[in-house]
Amino acid sequence: MKKPTFKIVKITLIVVAAMLAMFAFSACAGCQTHFDAAQKRGVAFMPSSAQNLDLLASGAHGISWFHNNTLNIDGAIESAAREKDIQFVPMVWDLMDDNAENNLREFAARNPQVRFVQANVPSNMTPAQFAEHENGWRRLRRVARNLNLSIISPTRGFAPANTAVAWLEEFFAHRRVNIRDIHAIAVHVTASDPSAFKLYVEQFEVFNRPLWVTEFAGVGNFPFYWQEVGMAAQARFMSQTVAFLAQNPLVEKYAWAEQPSLVSGINDNLFLLTRGDNPQKTQLGQIYTNMSIFDSTHWFCVSSRIDAAQMTRNNIYNVIGHHAQWTPSVNFAVLTDTDTSAGNLEVNYFMPGRWVEYQIEVKEAGNFSLHLRHFNTEMNRIEVSVNGALKIEPMLDGGEWRTTNLTEFVPLIQLGVGRHTIRIAAGTGNRLSSLNWLELVRA
Repeated sequence: MKKPTFKIVKITLIVVAAMLAMFAFSACAGCQTHFDAAQKRGVAFMPSSAQNLDLLASGAHGISWFHNNTLNIDGAIESAAREKDIQFVPMVWDLMDDNAENNLREFAARNPQVRFVQANVPSNMTPAQFAEHENGWRRLRRVARNLNLSIISPTRGFAPANTAVAWLEEFFAHRRVNIRDIHAIAVHVTASDPSAFKLYVEQFEVFNRPLWVTEFAGVGNFPFYWQEVGMAAQARFMSQTVAFLAQNPLVEKYAWAEQPSLVSGINDNLFLLTRGDNPQKTQLGQIYTNMSIFDSTHWFCVSSRIDAAQMTRNNIYNVIGHHAQWTPSVNFAVLTDTDTSAGNLEVNYFMPGRWVEYQIEVKEAGNFSLHLRHFNTEMNRIEVSVNGALKIEPMLDGGEWRTTNLTEFVPLIQLGVGRHTIRIAAGTGNRLSSLNWLELVRA
């Protein structure tokens, strides 16, 4: 099969300027998501070297934090993390004995920027036992308070996943425990499809605390209808689950796990980096460090070429997790074409009912045309709307991987000063195969 070739599409519209100005978002200061989107993304069980840390921190949206189920990390990694302002979150494994307390105190002294500490409870320990043990909850809380560290809720390594919520409920009900001493709830989850993943994470919302998904990955036998195996299947799983986590207002942090503790062995398809003396990002690593963080506080300049992978929102909540059925949403993939002027990812798998949104800020009112760069194998109709008040349905030409410059002329988009949202959706019964970038061009 030939390598796919993108097409350039120019879409122009006309609207009464006053009408769009009515629906434009005002450029109000101070609008924030519940949590800083740029600080959510992390990684578990890596990096194993300063070089790996550099790689995982690079990209449009590299990692901002990591953990390794330990209290200490290699000195070179520790120095690199401080220099790059990447947060390492230490973990007390099992109970906090004198050695663990000393290690935590020493690490905190060297790294005053550290703000959090995690705890892993022995899998056979009951909530009451951990709450009452002299080296359990009581000592952890005392030391954390002394070091001004916020506590992430205890997890139990290698314990059955379906017991996690009940264990925490019993723990928080204990007379020695106050849930207000917990900053966030830690969630470990591995799943074979995004709907099961979403349903599992949502169980922890009952605690009304921020969620830290400190370990997640795709494992097991992926549903046959993915029609892909190995890293391609992981890429689809990652596209769905990261989009869900990034847009969930209760999720404060999430970390991809290359070696999840809930399964035995190591799956090469989970790796973000290649192994060996000269590590490089795998396709999965490129996606994870470059795909959107879904930052609702970011607005693109009207004159900029927008990487399609940097969408502000998509409708992930509407297409996964209903009745435990997996339904494919928009995915991210490493760009199959040579035009990386906007970024090195493409957005694909547009199907009916799927949409993506991009936020644009206009400093000077005017007329604009919308340009899309895409490829598709057959003629397809898409839906484009601005601020939800305008909708057009241009028909995009298709072909057998041929290069075509297609221009469809309908009048211009007239935009007033302010903030505007562009939504691109697949039309009914049609499919836009892939989107590379979009651009509003002043007429």
